[in-house]
Amino acid sequence: FRLILVGLDGAGKTSLLYKLSLGDFVTTKPTLGFNVETISYNNNTITLWDMGGTPSIRRLWKHYYLNCHGMLFVIDGSARDRLQDADDLLTSLLMEKELHGIPMVFLANKKDIEGALTEKDVIEYFCLDEISNRLCTVQRTSALTGEGIEKALDNMISFRRHIERMKA
Repeated sequence: FRLILVGLDGAGKTSLLYKLSLGDFVTTKPTLGFNVETISYNNNTITLWDMGGTPSIRRLWKHYYLNCHGMLFVIDGSARDRLQDADDLLTSLLMEKELHGIPMVFLANKKDIEGALTEKDVIEYFCLDEISNRLCTVQRTSALTGEGIEKALDNMISFRRHIERMKA
């Protein structure tokens, strides 16, 4: 199935992608387009679309929403000064018709940095407990250590299975 990784520039989307696909932390530059990797995880073939987070690239995201099965929304959990920008971006994504109802795993990345947001902080700031039109959860992650990444994929796989059962 197909997932999109979206979020502001510098959130760690590409580092998460390569931690998943290569198993290693890779120092990256800002993504000026898109990176696509297909991985096998727990008997699932998952294609991950990492979309650059700069404003000029964000305008192109909508062309990649079709046939998307889930959204990994990534924030830099240590960058409190960018929370409002991330919230504005999330609000606009949640209003996209093509993304209506698809499950979302909210990744608070860079949990390895002291002072990073807790899950409770994220839920409260982004009002995630008020989202009712999609399956949604929060997972703190670290692209550096890999912590939380598999749990995020497990959550997305569970969401996908739940949706398939509901359709049957």
